Amino acid sequence: MRIEKEQKIGGVSALDVRRLLRRYAHVAFSPGNAAEFLEISPRAASRLLTKLRSDGYLESSASGDYERTLKGSALAGASSSSPLRTATAQRIVSDVVRRAMEINATEPFAFRVTRLELFGSVLSGKDRPSDVDIAYRLEPRWSGDAQLRAARERIVVARRAGRKFPTMIDELVWPQTEVLRALRGRSRGLSLSRLETIEDIGAARRVVFGA
Repeated sequence: MRIEKEQKIGGVSALDVRRLLRRYAHVAFSPGNAAEFLEISPRAASRLLTKLRSDGYLESSASGDYERTLKGSALAGASSSSPLRTATAQRIVSDVVRRAMEINATEPFAFRVTRLELFGSVLSGKDRPSDVDIAYRLEPRWSGDAQLRAARERIVVARRAGRKFPTMIDELVWPQTEVLRALRGRSRGLSLSRLETIEDIGAARRVVFGA
């Protein structure tokens, strides 16, 4: 998926909507949360979330708040960069595979990259694709208590480096988040999605890395 920098959704910049959906990737949120995060009025936030729900990007959670749908996850990973040349897209794929190998060889990380699958416009052979879509699967590096200790240590290291965690969920998922940050690197035009999400959609895929 690709969004334009000037595009608006529900009267709000599509780039800001993307930020919102990335911020609340793992937790339900309320109109108040959205208003505070986007620095807009409660009325504007309520209008935006109603629009996102009607368009299929959000659904109601068990608590009565909102959470991302599969379509919302696609919007969270949407690219706003210019269309890519074929050679650039191929280089991005090669770079992601290389970084996955480096991550798996770096013991301090608590998670490993076990699979990468290419899908979307690059796989279909589209000229000047909007982005490179890659589905990933992460698995714990260790097992049992060893994995719990490794994950806690990664959180401690992040805190010592000055990282702040807005919510408990952000802290708990940090060991996976830091792996995804390393996997993404500085690649522009790269969109990462959980493999389980893409499997649910049923999109055509090709394995580019399997550890």
